[in-house]
Amino acid sequence: MRISLILLVGYSSNGEKIWEQWRDDQITSPWQRFDSWFTDLIDLQSVNEFFSGFLIKWRSTTWNDSIRLAVHWYLASNAQAGAVQGSIILMQAAFELLAGTLLVEDKKIITQRDFDNTTKYHAAKKLECLLSECEISLNVPGTLTHLLQAAKDLHWSNGAKALTETRNALIHANPKKRKRLLNRSFYEKMDIVNLGLWYLELILLRIFGYKGKYLSRVARKEFKDQNIETVPWVEK
Repeated sequence: MRISLILLVGYSSNGEKIWEQWRDDQITSPWQRFDSWFTDLIDLQSVNEFFSGFLIKWRSTTWNDSIRLAVHWYLASNAQAGAVQGSIILMQAAFELLAGTLLVEDKKIITQRDFDNTTKYHAAKKLECLLSECEISLNVPGTLTHLLQAAKDLHWSNGAKALTETRNALIHANPKKRKRLLNRSFYEKMDIVNLGLWYLELILLRIFGYKGKYLSRVARKEFKDQNIETVPWVEK
């Protein structure tokens, strides 16, 4: 969901109003409810911390374009634009974009030449490197029971393989792979979508330097407040 700021007011350090901007031409989506990392049970201090980190990246010439696009892909994927299949494809676009920006442009861990070499750095490898750099586990969470069974049946060693293999079956003209994956249960595909969105939310939070609480979409506990966890890169 997109909500633009349309009635902006600026104040000086002594509280005097010094400018205002009223606009009605901004992008605003119709109301729909979607799950995300955020919930009203998270305190205001955490929200301020998140926004401060977001703003730093937003003002960065390295990150601005990538953040714009990655958030766009995240919103579209979370809204299931193009149904479950569309979500899987769109989130993969965000993963590759963020991997390139973080690993190649920002931290310079991988050269652009190596990153573009699909034999050396295929889609699963790029996602594995991105998750590892963001200190996010590659393992499929134990709560995603349908995906765990699929991973066992299809010999997927981790969550990155599950996501990229499914995406490849959707977009590549290989009928054998397509039949092998797409005929499996809807619940497995929903587990893959939730895994991918969980990865994407954590990756963005890590890039923004966030160290607070978030609502885990893979915790799967009975009550909402039981699914609020500390981001995994913060020592317990």
